[in-house]
Amino acid sequence: MMGIEVIQITLALLLMLIIVLVFIDRRRLCVRRCRIAGTSTPDDPGMDSSAA
Repeated sequence: MMGIEVIQITLALLLMLIIVLVFIDRRRLCVRRCRIAGTSTPDDPGMDSSAA
């Protein structure tokens, strides 16, 4: 039983990690697209530094 519980915990942690990484990647892509489109405002660099 202990082995199954450990596997379940590790799977849950991996799932959370993947979700966080995907969320961060999507935010980075959105920022890049905004910069490429030229719609970025002078406030963007400050937002990027605070987010990082």
